[in-house]
Amino acid sequence: MQDTNNQTPPPYDLHIHTGLSPCAVHDEALSSVIVYAQEAKRRGLEIICITDHFALPADWVPKWYENSGPEIIQRVRKAAAAADSDVEILVGCEAEMVAPGRVTIDAQFARELDFVLLAASHFHFNDIGPQRGASPETAASKMVEYLDAAVRLPFVDAVAHPLVVPNDPFGDPRAVAALITDDRMHRICAAAAAHNVALEINGAAAVHERYRDATHRLFSIARDEGVRFTVGSDAHSAPRIDTLDAAWDFAGELGLAREDFLDPAVLLGRRQDRG
Repeated sequence: MQDTNNQTPPPYDLHIHTGLSPCAVHDEALSSVIVYAQEAKRRGLEIICITDHFALPADWVPKWYENSGPEIIQRVRKAAAAADSDVEILVGCEAEMVAPGRVTIDAQFARELDFVLLAASHFHFNDIGPQRGASPETAASKMVEYLDAAVRLPFVDAVAHPLVVPNDPFGDPRAVAALITDDRMHRICAAAAAHNVALEINGAAAVHERYRDATHRLFSIARDEGVRFTVGSDAHSAPRIDTLDAAWDFAGELGLAREDFLDPAVLLGRRQDRG
């Protein structure tokens, strides 16, 4: 990990997928809870959070999520309890915003989790957001609509990879982000700060210059509005925790200090409050 403004960054990775996520590596030797804990300890992390893709059953949930219900949380919790690790293992999820205000988790189930990460830009799914090939203007408008709705949900802790759409279905993400005005970003970030919803600096995205460029302005405005940040590797196998380095380098470019990040003690306090 890199120091941010000569301060030790929060010793955590709050975005990790085990083999229970459909998109992860399905190999216990690479994507089990215990293997992640071992890799985290090797890298000097004190806390990791397992955030497998999650959806409560509903007829409107995309088919991709059909095996991502409450049973996976039970399996992760059991694996975490059996890990016997020096690393604190939190049990969370990456929920999905299918449409503004319609998410794959509710407040009641969120109380059972340590951390709720919400994806609000998975527009590469046919069931979510604008269709592939939509104009950059349409994509930007939907990004704003989804992100604005996400930061106002009281049971969400952080928004995953804001403005990042996997596989670039609308072309260069920098061109899409450029269509969002500073004023709109300020209003979204002010709402995030008011609702205590953090924005994630995503390691898997930060390794790509185009995503750093696309999100730089949003993160700078968020910093100025007092929004807190989290960092997650978005690892789909244990070796990919190494993308945290790219996230911390990006945090340094943004001029972020330790105080700009969601503190581990606050995070653990939220867990106790939810108890």
